[in-house]
Amino acid sequence: MPHQDLIQEMQRIYRDLPVGLCYLDTDLRFIQINCWLAEINGLPVDDHMGRRISEVLPDVAAGVESQLRQVLDTAEPIIGGMVDAETPAHPGLIRSFRHNYVAVKSDAGTVVGVSCVVEDITERRRAEEALRESEAMLRQAVETANLGHWVWDEVADECIYCSEKLAQMCGVTVEEYLARFGTMEALLKDVHPDDRARYERVIRDAKRDAVPYDIEFRDATPGGGFRYLRERGEPILDDEGKVVRTVGTLQDATDYKRTEEELAALNENLEKRVEERTVELRAAQAVLLRQERLATLGQLTATVSHELRNPLGVIRTSAFILRGGIKEEVPRARSALERIERSVIRCDRIIDELLDFTRIRDLEREATAINVWLGDLLDEQPLPEGVKLCREFGAPEASVSFDHDRFRRAVINVFENACQAITGKGDERAGLGKGVLTVTTRKTDGRVEVVFEDSGPGIAPDVLPKIFEPLFSTKGFGAGLGLPVVKRIMEQHGGGVEVETEEGRGTRFVLRLPTRRPEGEVS
Repeated sequence: MPHQDLIQEMQRIYRDLPVGLCYLDTDLRFIQINCWLAEINGLPVDDHMGRRISEVLPDVAAGVESQLRQVLDTAEPIIGGMVDAETPAHPGLIRSFRHNYVAVKSDAGTVVGVSCVVEDITERRRAEEALRESEAMLRQAVETANLGHWVWDEVADECIYCSEKLAQMCGVTVEEYLARFGTMEALLKDVHPDDRARYERVIRDAKRDAVPYDIEFRDATPGGGFRYLRERGEPILDDEGKVVRTVGTLQDATDYKRTEEELAALNENLEKRVEERTVELRAAQAVLLRQERLATLGQLTATVSHELRNPLGVIRTSAFILRGGIKEEVPRARSALERIERSVIRCDRIIDELLDFTRIRDLEREATAINVWLGDLLDEQPLPEGVKLCREFGAPEASVSFDHDRFRRAVINVFENACQAITGKGDERAGLGKGVLTVTTRKTDGRVEVVFEDSGPGIAPDVLPKIFEPLFSTKGFGAGLGLPVVKRIMEQHGGGVEVETEEGRGTRFVLRLPTRRPEGEVS
């Protein structure tokens, strides 16, 4: 290329270069300026020539001129001078420029001007500020997350980086951490013995398969205890796909685990309370249902007792009259009269049980020698054929206060049930037909007990929970109120009734009477 053409090409490049270029003389007048810088200044190139910088850029001239004169005086360049200004080309927008000033010398070494290079670094500064903000936000997020960072060199099998946070979590400095925990063998020493094998296996498998891992484990604390840690690792691969480094985080999860355990305990407690409340609700519903049934039963009892007593009395009187007119030689008629009389007695018993169960009255207590009273009562009871009665009264001087009529009903009901269990009468489960009924008395702390133990077939497991339910019966007759009446009578006295049974071995009923009158009871 001819010399002149080369000069023109250089001038074109100088003019169109996307960087500000200019040359000023010692009076700081523009001798040369390219189009990019002229456009930034908001004036054509020709309007710059021969004019001072203070005339072209009055707003920034003061700061720029001082730096330019410094270069002229010292012949030392100024690189990276910063100027923030609003340019005519971008009104209302402050842009950032970096200025580089170099002294221009003559062949004799005299400074004859200044060469200026101006770069618009607005976008670069914005990107740097955004990066700094992002880094600050990242640091804040990391600190908030309570994370420690580390880098592990898989080739050397050692820790090569530890963050300040990680070192603080272990109660040491960064240097101390790298010296103390720099190898896998050293790390494993502080892992809880029960978690050590699992921790080592997870990390080994992650390195082998080049996959991330996430594990919770217990680790020794600086104070000598153990805490929960959560570790996450990410493998870094080389060009051949081999794991060369692992970067990861470590987080103290002790508070989280404690909260998790407390929440689990609360949930368990809540489930238990819900279950308890459900049981209580079901029990309350059962009581309510029972009360409704008893209320209905009470209303019916008054009617039944009135309406049946009169015809039963007529039947009983008529049977008595017929018995006197029937000859002994007519056994079938005599047998029919006996059935009528037994049926009348049975109906009377059902009415009595209904009245006993539904009637609520105050007890009329009387201090009584229990053995004497009980012996007289047993003497009055007819003993079925095949039943042997044994008395083992063990409290000869025991005296207790109770309502004779009510307790008499309880004793008779239990006595008759025991006899029926032995003989098998009235029960779907046949008895042995013969056996022993043992009646025992004993005195314990604060109470007297009357025990009835029979040698019958016992009570079936599916029947036992229901024996004190009103209207429940396994017999072919009766209202199913015998044992419920017993239970109510004993509870009225402040005592209770207990039952023990074993299939094929018999049943034991225990009637408990307190030796002291319950507080608040009025005679």
